[in-house]
Amino acid sequence: MKRRVGSVVLVLCLLLGLAPAALAEGAAASGETGGVSWSLSGDGTLTIGGSGAIPDYSKNGEAPPDIDDRPWQQYRYTVRRLVVLSGVTRVGSRAFQGFERLERVELADSVKSVGAWAFQNCFALSDVTMAEGVALETGAFRDTPAEASVVPPIAGGSVSAGGVSWSLSEGGTLTVGGSGAIPDYNKNGEAPPDIDDRPWQQYRYTVRRLVVLSGVTRVGSRAFQGFERLERVELADSVKSVGAWAFQNCFALSDVTVAEGVALETGAFRDTLLSVRVTVNGEAVRWTDAEPFIDANDRVLVPLRAMGGALGLSVAWDGEAREASFTADGRTIIFPIGGSAARTDGGEAIQMDTAAVIVNERAYAPARFLAEYFGFQVSWDGASRTVIIER
Repeated sequence: MKRRVGSVVLVLCLLLGLAPAALAEGAAASGETGGVSWSLSGDGTLTIGGSGAIPDYSKNGEAPPDIDDRPWQQYRYTVRRLVVLSGVTRVGSRAFQGFERLERVELADSVKSVGAWAFQNCFALSDVTMAEGVALETGAFRDTPAEASVVPPIAGGSVSAGGVSWSLSEGGTLTVGGSGAIPDYNKNGEAPPDIDDRPWQQYRYTVRRLVVLSGVTRVGSRAFQGFERLERVELADSVKSVGAWAFQNCFALSDVTVAEGVALETGAFRDTLLSVRVTVNGEAVRWTDAEPFIDANDRVLVPLRAMGGALGLSVAWDGEAREASFTADGRTIIFPIGGSAARTDGGEAIQMDTAAVIVNERAYAPARFLAEYFGFQVSWDGASRTVIIER
């Protein structure tokens, strides 16, 4: 993601004397709109030249024209690169909104403004070239990977302790960089600092996306607790731990990118769309130092000791063999860590559709398999992300 002045592609085009009409020759598609013309090449490059502005497009069918009137509308899943040549003065509102596979945008120095929502929801757009001082209207690059680098922040600063700094974009992306840990924040005003001391506290209803850059090693306890509109979290591989309650009560949080092996402390993602509840005969299971999660096979894994207790099972752990066993009513099932098959005490192997694992020194096994083996009925409520176990 970068904001660059000039474009190698643009310079080459000008040196070769390629006018828009010439660019359209042999193109997969081409046309004109107002004072500008466009052509689409077979490799997904949309080139726009001529003079004047690319028109504005509304969303509701009122004047100015609707997005369905965009001459390149049918190619919104084809275009991967946009080149706007010298002579074009503006990219109109919503001109490329929703071009989900657009990756690169190169705007000539003649472009002086980018209209509202022009590139909103271009989810692959990470590389933008444009001159300094271009006027960016509301949401011009909202919900794109490029937003944080091309849109001037509306707020920012350094964290009082350590080498961490932050900035907040107009679209609600909070970017945290630097080196070291994001501090811990408690809830009661005692040391370490209270959540009211978080430098981004006043934006807790503004932030929709959090990007933690390489160099940051930890997300502190309660650092983003209660950010109710936060939807996405992207943590660099340098982050090794997420503190207790760091994202608790982030009720909209449904998308997290985090490296394997990151230590998740108590309640790190509790009461988010990522958290999983389990009830046994109508009573919610209460977890202490570990919580359920959904694994890569879309199976709910539960902490073995707490789950066994909730089901009324006897639990034993064999550290040397790395196996957990559960017994009730004369039946025993054994889970070898990392294995895709459980076995009975008689040695019969029973295939599972995922494996028991150890995470943060706690053993987990698939909830449905364990409960059904002992005769419980298991169902899943997707709306509340709840495993319902009944007998």
